[in-house]
Amino acid sequence: MAVLERIEIIERLKALSKTDMVRLGKVAAHHCLGSEYTPDDLLNEAIRRMLDGTREVPREQPFMACLCENMRSIASASRKHERTLVMESIHADVEAETGGREIPSPDPTPEQVVMSHDSCAKLERQIIDLFNEDEEALMVLMGKLDGLEPGAIQQLLGIDDKMYATALRRIRRTIDKKFPQGWKP
Repeated sequence: MAVLERIEIIERLKALSKTDMVRLGKVAAHHCLGSEYTPDDLLNEAIRRMLDGTREVPREQPFMACLCENMRSIASASRKHERTLVMESIHADVEAETGGREIPSPDPTPEQVVMSHDSCAKLERQIIDLFNEDEEALMVLMGKLDGLEPGAIQQLLGIDDKMYATALRRIRRTIDKKFPQGWKP
């Protein structure tokens, strides 16, 4: 997979319009909820990781979509870390109350969790890759995957109801064409 070099990333960042920056700010504000980041910090962290090579920027993926996906991923990892800290605290309290006796966990095994996450990540990646040539559909899809309301997606992208419905139809038809029998891991 071909990735952008640091200088190319800087050029693409400089080429972002004010409208693009407003959209990125709104996406960052949505994604930072429940994480350790403010919207500006989240956007800056995504850019920093792209520039230092921690996050690769695929040449064929639309730059805005890649930046939004990086913000989503960083915020998600932050929320997961916060949950882990809370769970460790809860486990310490339970251990103190039970005198160290082990209580069977109703949670799935680590292997089950990894398999589930790998399967979901693979499906999401395959679906996102279907829309590399259709940035509007890709951005609508990413908004849907992130749980945004249709109105919020329309506002972020600057599209009306008709354009949104058209993008959803393109998404549905493309996915139905790629996976006529449904997705098989």
